[in-house]
Amino acid sequence: MIQILLSCIPLIIFFIVAIILKLKIKNFVNIALLAFLSVVLVILIFNTIIGIFIPSTFLTLGGPLAFIYYLFYAGISEETAKFISLKLSKPKAKSQILINIILIGLLFGVIENYGYLNMDISYKAIFTRCFNMHILFGCIMGMLLVIGEEKNKKGLFNALALIIPIIVHGTWDFANGGLIGFIVSGIICYGAMIFALIKAKKYQSEEILEETPDKFKVLKIIVLVIITLLWLLAYSNHDSRTKLGNTCEYEDLEIKVLSAEKMTDENNKSYIRIKVEVKNKSSESNTIESGLGGFQLVRLDNGKVEMETISLYTEGERIDTSLKPNGTNTGYIFYYVPGEVKDYKLTYSKFNDKTKCNLNIK
Repeated sequence: MIQILLSCIPLIIFFIVAIILKLKIKNFVNIALLAFLSVVLVILIFNTIIGIFIPSTFLTLGGPLAFIYYLFYAGISEETAKFISLKLSKPKAKSQILINIILIGLLFGVIENYGYLNMDISYKAIFTRCFNMHILFGCIMGMLLVIGEEKNKKGLFNALALIIPIIVHGTWDFANGGLIGFIVSGIICYGAMIFALIKAKKYQSEEILEETPDKFKVLKIIVLVIITLLWLLAYSNHDSRTKLGNTCEYEDLEIKVLSAEKMTDENNKSYIRIKVEVKNKSSESNTIESGLGGFQLVRLDNGKVEMETISLYTEGERIDTSLKPNGTNTGYIFYYVPGEVKDYKLTYSKFNDKTKCNLNIK
């Protein structure tokens, strides 16, 4: 329950501001459903298509390739989905453009934020993500669309309203500034939201909008409640999180984290060393995944992945990744990362397999 409340902090702040400004929020149920639609578009369609051309290995290569990864997966995928959802909301006035896109972006962030609970139960991580950059991206998109309405240049500003948030979003994810960056940027986000909502209030006082009754409002509310409950259920599966020393099962493998510690090499470079035990439950030979799959270290605050492509070592020597029937291999995995052990979780899966084995390394 606490995690749900933390995830909803941006939405609570939005309504507090709206009440203070005496804003009229129309068709909230429609907007909420469209926010869920934008998430579905990202997960099931856009990211699936992008994944064909841009593999997650772009992240490990860093530099321009990592930027391309974030630009497509975060920028193009998410901002395009939110842009489509805004258009489907059919805003009839400038105030509705601003309110609708801010709400869609904000709700998108709330849905995404709660989804991160599937990674870790950390209150700090969830609270940090409440400094919701999706609010800022929505404000940029909305203000550009409003300018297009005022200047009667809808074509140009529709294009800018999509392109600029895409670039800003991709750049933000690529340059991720950690906790301080989240907080500072979050303050800017809420400042932008208050500014945009003040503008929306000004426009509302100038606009005359006809009330159109929604014949399907009750049905939409029922659908929204069902979707929300399914969403809460989907990301409340705590069984996948294992405590240190507990076993996580993946297909015919049993994987256990035996220890994890922060260390420094001879060049004074920090790394995390994780000792794992992998047991083959099958009566046939098996293989520990390496290459593009295998063990990955995942940051709890933003989901950034550190891939380990060489699998296991013991005393500096790579161990055999093949497992005999009912056999067990134990070895170390090394990750050169700046954070602390408690800032990460370890996952194991095959390449492109969304079903991950999640292991707590605290």
